[in-house]
Amino acid sequence: MPAEHGAFVALERRAYGDVLLFNCTENAEDGKTYTYFADLPAMLGATGGEVEGRVPRPYDYVMKVDDDTYLRLGALVETLRRAPREDMYYGVGLPFMDRVSPPFMLGMGYVLSWDLVQWIAASDMVRRKARGTPSLCL
Repeated sequence: MPAEHGAFVALERRAYGDVLLFNCTENAEDGKTYTYFADLPAMLGATGGEVEGRVPRPYDYVMKVDDDTYLRLGALVETLRRAPREDMYYGVGLPFMDRVSPPFMLGMGYVLSWDLVQWIAASDMVRRKARGTPSLCL
């Protein structure tokens, strides 16, 4: 990222604490989605360990969306209120296969329950299959 952008990101991060930086290059099919989900538990200080016989869950869900995703947050919240807190994937598959002329503003997004995020972070099988179209990999 250009130094000027890095300075703005650093200011945002310092002021609001709402930016996470991942050690990967921007890419569509080279493991960015895997890096996001695999690195989150350690970044959030939630790598596991039992407390009173169970593994604490800092979040019910983790969501990743593209910057061109139109997100209806209220509808998503209502949907997740009724959703299970474990073993849950909610999202879209690959909505198009035309790589030359894909539909405009049709970004992808998906929600995973925290246990699935922890599994991604710990799984060698997932790490080995981390490259390729993100929705197909997940």
